[in-house]
Formats: sequence, structure tokens, C-alpha cells
Amino acid sequence: METLKSSSYLLYRDLKIRYSSIYQKRWYWRGDIMKYSFLLFAAILFSCSIFAQVKVPFEQFFEDGTLRIDYFSAGTKTEETISLDELRKEPYWAGSKTNLLDPFNYGKYIVKVFDLNTNQLIYSRGYCTLFGEWQTTDEAARGLRRTFHNSALIPYPKNKVQVTISTRDRENIFREIYSIVIDPNSHQIKKDRPYRDSKVHKLLYNGEPSKKV
Repeated sequence: METLKSSSYLLYRDLKIRYSSIYQKRWYWRGDIMKYSFLLFAAILFSCSIFAQVKVPFEQFFEDGTLRIDYFSAGTKTEETISLDELRKEPYWAGSKTNLLDPFNYGKYIVKVFDLNTNQLIYSRGYCTLFGEWQTTDEAARGLRRTFHNSALIPYPKNKVQVTISTRDRENIFREIYSIVIDPNSHQIKKDRPYRDSKVHKLLYNGEPSKKV
């Protein structure tokens, strides 16, 4: 009789342990389903927000060329001032002609281009500079001032535009530090091509750069 009771108890304990284990696995499995469902839902919302952005027609605001804005960044770890060096027109635009508004805003800086007539944002791109990297050094933290040369590239506008450069602060918010109105027909924009007589030989060609970058 005692042997029968002992066997029954052991069988009951074994079944209880197995049932408890199965219940926990089902609970964890349900938790994983909820977690991955939430991540999938967030990814879908993020993708929709990107594709829902207003598409800027390249041909309406730009021509096939690049406006190179050369400027100086000067300052310390906590200070930065920008002064214009020169404006130069380059013959081709190698960037995208369809995704003109940056959906990610990566980088320490962001350049924005506004159509002056409508105040519409027609181009934006995040980027980084050597000056921004130097600001993280001990030399900059000691208060030493240095100047670096930088360039911002935008599609060549057809009409007057306002170009702004903003930097990301410690709270991850972009603060505008420079603004300039540019007339694409200005004589101050250098349009000479010092290497126009040079010959370029294509070793490998897979299509237009604007569709590959």
C-alpha cells in the first residue's frame, strides 16, 4: 500500500512539473509573439512615414549640376562659427534625383535648401565634418580654437534659394548656425572647369550615378 501511495505521489509530482514547464513555455512563447508583433508594427509605421513624405520634383527646382558651398568652421568644443569661402558650380549632380529630403537626419550637421518664393523645403541632407570630430578631442576641451575647411553639396537650383546649416546639440536637437540666400545667376558663383579638357575612360559602368548612390 505504501509503495502504491509513493508511486502515485511521484506520478502526480512529475505531471505537475511537466504541466508547469509547458505552461511557462507557452507564456514565454506568447510574450515573444507580442514583442515581435510590436517590433513589426513599429517597423511598418516607420516605413510608412518615410514613403509618405512629400516628393520634391527635381526638374521643377533644380538642374543637372552641383552647387558646392565651401566654408570655414572655427571654434572650440562648445562654440562654432561658420564663414563662407566660395560658391562653385560643378557640371553634374551625382546624388539621388528622387529622394531629395533626408528621412533619417543622420550626422552632426544637416544642410537644408528652401525655395525663396514659396519657402518650401526642397532639399535636405545630414552629414559630418572633421571639425565636428575634432570637437570631441581633449585639445578642443582645453579651449584651443581651430579652423577647418568644409564643403556642403546641394543640387544646382534654378531660382533663388535660402540655404541653412544646423548642428546637433547635446539634447539631439538641430540648431541653426548659418544661413545664406543664393542667387544661381550670381557672378560670385565660380563656373570655371579647370579639368574640362581631361579625358575620362570608363572601366566599369552600371548606370547613372543618381540612380546608384
